[in-house]
Amino acid sequence: AAAAAAAGAAGGGLGGILSGWVGDKRNEPLRQHLEKGGILLWVNLRNDERERVARDILARHTNLPVDVHEVPQTAAG
Repeated sequence: AAAAAAAGAAGGGLGGILSGWVGDKRNEPLRQHLEKGGILLWVNLRNDERERVARDILARHTNLPVDVHEVPQTAAG
């Protein structure tokens, strides 16, 4: 039980950091999603076709919506 609580707290903390980066309007729903045990999956897609394939794969394995967010790449990324 202690390990589960620690993992939940860590996920919530990470969610808070990442949600601020994604944007204020998504902050609260993202934080709630992570606190409920949800996950974030970051995928670097090279083109629209690969995005379509990734969305199709994810959609086949969940009954929840699959959201896509554009994240600008930095010179290091």
